[in-house]
Amino acid sequence: MTEKQIKELMKKYLEGRLTKSEEMILERFDSTLFTENIAEATKKLPENVAKQNPLESSLTLPKPKSRQSWYSIAAAVIILIGIGAVSFNNWWQNTDEPAIAQVVKSTAFGKKMTLQLSDGTKIYLNSGSRIEFPERFVGNTREVLLDGEAFFEVEKDSTKPFVIKSNGVQTTVLGTSFNVNSFGENSEIKVSVRSGKVKVNSIEDGVIIGAHQQAVFDKKTKNIHKETINSNDLFAWKDGVLQFSDQPMSEVVKILERWYGVNFRFENQTIANCHLSATYKNEPLTAVLESIIYTKKGLKYQYVNDREILITGICTD
Repeated sequence: MTEKQIKELMKKYLEGRLTKSEEMILERFDSTLFTENIAEATKKLPENVAKQNPLESSLTLPKPKSRQSWYSIAAAVIILIGIGAVSFNNWWQNTDEPAIAQVVKSTAFGKKMTLQLSDGTKIYLNSGSRIEFPERFVGNTREVLLDGEAFFEVEKDSTKPFVIKSNGVQTTVLGTSFNVNSFGENSEIKVSVRSGKVKVNSIEDGVIIGAHQQAVFDKKTKNIHKETINSNDLFAWKDGVLQFSDQPMSEVVKILERWYGVNFRFENQTIANCHLSATYKNEPLTAVLESIIYTKKGLKYQYVNDREILITGICTD
């Protein structure tokens, strides 16, 4: 009989749900195991407990509905030996559930990933991002750690809030769809809601936002403020769409670097301040670059090597 099977039978025993056949199984659990191990088990108990009869000590079990079985008690003590517990109550609380493994997933620049968690929640992980979550959720919350950007479609569970911790900001939801942008190098963390409501907290501040709203956490001031957004722009990346709305080239190239796995350099600082509005859907990098220099007539680009691109010229904003 395995330890897991013994634990399950002991749980039913304590709750008075043990059937006659299951009680017989416990009674057949070899009595010699108890004889051989009771001395060792006693050593692991506090001195004041070890001197007592096991049935009269802190190991005393609730009286079950079926008749009490000495070998059932022996089984519990033998399990205590294996885990080194000092009281049955502590053992029951700490070992009823097996250890939950943590899963870590990350995406390199130029790569994306779609994940489905044990509760049914779907996550779209953007390029250059990392997320950590348990194999399965236990307890009162569903908690994940995020560094980077991800879009969440959270499976609704009113009894277990879904919590995302991302570089000092905690986002809490019950069931909704939203985006978290928390790249470490950025000066802000942005949480944008497509549907439902989301609570966004830092140590210093907190807000609740709904559909078509965004919470922006300033890493320098530690303040959080709300903005109204065009949700289509912010969520488009998960469908392979790059969308820029009057954004400076300094921001544009950061997104392109993560999206395509390349590095950009500017010939002069004025290029970094040049603004771009454009939309690209599943376009190769060359097509994006050609579009940019067509839109911004004074700019040019050249490959320094396979992974590095130099932008030159004068911005015509």
